[in-house]
Amino acid sequence: MKNKKWILTAGVFGMVLTGSAGVYAGTQLETIKAYLNHGLGIEVNGQKFTPTGDKGKNLASITYQGSTYCRFVPLQMR
Repeated sequence: MKNKKWILTAGVFGMVLTGSAGVYAGTQLETIKAYLNHGLGIEVNGQKFTPTGDKGKNLASITYQGSTYCRFVPLQMR
């Protein structure tokens, strides 16, 4: 019985801790305005490359304040 109470207490404490971490992370986020750049061509080893997500959807580069950002995970998996 004592062991069950300890497990229940630890579970509740864990839920409270993870819930509060999510709330804290949400307050640190800032909304920005960026553009998806579908016209940017990417070349890998001299061949045209179109990055895709894990479900096969084409991924576009992001342009924000004059800088372009690309996801490199699809390039690493190639």
